[in-house]
Amino acid sequence: MNAPIQAFKGAAIRAMIYAKVNTALEGGMQTLDEMLAKHLLTPEQHHDISAWTRWAKTPEGILNMPPHLWRALELASVLVDFDGEASSA
Repeated sequence: MNAPIQAFKGAAIRAMIYAKVNTALEGGMQTLDEMLAKHLLTPEQHHDISAWTRWAKTPEGILNMPPHLWRALELASVLVDFDGEASSA
């Protein structure tokens, strides 16, 4: 895949994830809790992501989350959406 397309996809995924994290913050961490309940995040990942978002407080701060937490959150986000689509099908 060429670099600009890959960079665009990465940016789009990060924007989607940020929107989910922001929604989770506004909704009392419901989305992150759902990811934990479905075993899409480990308890440690859930704790670290929750702590990071509380500490960062701004969109820019949240987007600076460490890469290992982003990867975990991106994968969990895709899987929780997949699970939701499968349940409604």
